[in-house]
Amino acid sequence: MALVNGVTKLSILYGVKNGATDTGSCADGYLTQAQINASASAKALWLSVCAVKVTATFANPLNAATPISITRVIAVMTGTGVNS
Repeated sequence: MALVNGVTKLSILYGVKNGATDTGSCADGYLTQAQINASASAKALWLSVCAVKVTATFANPLNAATPISITRVIAVMTGTGVNS
């Protein structure tokens, strides 16, 4: 059952900080839920999620061969405040 007409794909990636290098962002990489759960350090990774990248892909009403994708990164607060 479709929640929104025209959405053909919804992708969710979780931003984590893996390295000590300052990247200017709280996340230096984005992983799927399956990648995090498959990691030996899954609990630590889930606790380090600081952003969520959501990509919605829509059917293009003007050109069916060229879908339209919109990506947004949303900061996530931790128990001690914003992770930045």
